[in-house]
Amino acid sequence: MADFERDSDTLSSEEATLLASEKDEFELKRPTKSRFGRSRLAKAITYVFHCLLLLINISWAFVNFHYRTRNLTGHGTPYEPWEAPFEEKYSQYQLPLGEKSVYTTFDRSVADPEWAKISMKDGLGWIKVSQEKVEAMGQSSVQFHDQSGYFFGMDVFHQLHCLNYLRKKTVLYNHLYPSETEVEDQQVPPEFHIRES
Repeated sequence: MADFERDSDTLSSEEATLLASEKDEFELKRPTKSRFGRSRLAKAITYVFHCLLLLINISWAFVNFHYRTRNLTGHGTPYEPWEAPFEEKYSQYQLPLGEKSVYTTFDRSVADPEWAKISMKDGLGWIKVSQEKVEAMGQSSVQFHDQSGYFFGMDVFHQLHCLNYLRKKTVLYNHLYPSETEVEDQQVPPEFHIRES
């Protein structure tokens, strides 16, 4: 130690300044451990967070797919009981741009009767279900007066009814139906509401 002190005393002031500046540069360039550790920790937390989000999305997709496939294999919904009679009919419209179908025309005398044919009104879409099937579905419903079954509606007809209601309320069609007042879900008594639980 004494030799070092003696050597530093014998150094010229120019050499001492050069050594001091090199020492300062070395201290500035050396990264601190805490800064490097925080960076790695932030990257690790980000990686874990993304993995967790990926796991949640995969789980959600699996549950959603499982529910849909299970629902299509014979289990009922509040509007569509299982083993209900049905007939499939596919319709496709090849309409050029600017032309309207019978369901989208502005002529009420054409559109309204067509929507009435496929919407849930006047007995269309309603079916009678036995007590056993109502219990198996875990749903409640209104019983017919003659005790012959329970009242259920098919989901597709309810959806078409709602689609027609939305069509009438859009900007393109609401001027054609200014005085139309349809009973909304909140005004339906609970004993007649199909989704009653």
